[in-house]
Amino acid sequence: MICLKRNKRGFYLCKKIPNSTKFDKPMFYKLNYQPTNSVGERLTLGEDYTMYLKIKCTPNEASNFNNGDKCYVYKNPPITHDPLCKEADYIVNGNPISTINQSEIRLRKLSGKNENH
Repeated sequence: MICLKRNKRGFYLCKKIPNSTKFDKPMFYKLNYQPTNSVGERLTLGEDYTMYLKIKCTPNEASNFNNGDKCYVYKNPPITHDPLCKEADYIVNGNPISTINQSEIRLRKLSGKNENH
């Protein structure tokens, strides 16, 4: 149920170029992301739980994400590609966690503001 089309929202992923500090051009994805808010997540992440988003998707979709990739979730990417993705608002925090038919990707907010959207 978490992967229904009606729950998916758009965002842009910039994949990190291996052995570099630069990123590829933003690619549009439409997946189900939501703020972390369960009791377990609050205990695990502490007071910073509002700085994270989680994406629920299939393992095939999750295979496109790697630790350190940047995302434009609540912002639009610049018209001219910025290889450093300085304006990106989230970064992939760790590699995706996958089970047989579901994966979870955790994104961490890049700005220092601790607030929910």
